[in-house]
Amino acid sequence: MRIFVPRSTQLLLAAVAVVLSTTVSVCRADHDPQMKELMHWFQGRRGTEFNSNQEIRRVDPDDPASMLGVFATADIAKGEVLVSIPWDTLIHSGETVTDPDPLTCGTVRNLANEMRKGDDSKFAPYTKYLMSQKVGQLPSAWSKGGKLLFKEVLGEELPPADPISWLEDDWRQDCRGSTDPLDEQAALLVVSRSEDDLMLPVYDMYAHRNGKYNNVDNNREEGKRFYLSTNRDVSKGEQLYNSYNMCNNCGGRANSYGTPGKS
Repeated sequence: MRIFVPRSTQLLLAAVAVVLSTTVSVCRADHDPQMKELMHWFQGRRGTEFNSNQEIRRVDPDDPASMLGVFATADIAKGEVLVSIPWDTLIHSGETVTDPDPLTCGTVRNLANEMRKGDDSKFAPYTKYLMSQKVGQLPSAWSKGGKLLFKEVLGEELPPADPISWLEDDWRQDCRGSTDPLDEQAALLVVSRSEDDLMLPVYDMYAHRNGKYNNVDNNREEGKRFYLSTNRDVSKGEQLYNSYNMCNNCGGRANSYGTPGKS
């Protein structure tokens, strides 16, 4: 698993909310129709799973401006699958990637291609959701002055190195990518929302938190599916938290990303 600072420090969490047309409700409030369209699409994909003992709702149900999260609506036992995403519902590079680069070029290009197709894309509800996210959330997309200020605040000691160079170095230079705004938007979406080389619908609804709060593990079956499961018993009402930097298969992050603890 690859973790990058924009995700772990800014916690750029997108969330999807929905009321399904089935008897199982996964969201307690009506939200943007685009969000409901995404979940209807996801649930309609062959092989997808979304555990019925969880729901998507505001952290503060009385505050429509509060963040969205996923919460247990009943006790969930350790090891239960929360969400399962079959391989044909992912956007990826089209190749088996054993050691992903910081930015997987093929994933960016394939995502950009699907975004250009609009409603003709088989991923249309997902790509429209991604394209609706505010542009410029990552420092790499900031103005020159903003980047300089950010680097000055970060200083020379705090990792990682070059936090503002995803577009200039990783995309334009290493991937030989274009400066087309849509291509650059796709690159930054991959930076902020991918899991290694995979773009995963619904995955980013699970907020990040470490320590005793972390109760979700991610699991990858190459070429078959990607799924999240509980790593301990979860009580009704608990928020379900994934980890973006200290999960079950993150590798060593303690030294290189400033996240102390076991690697």
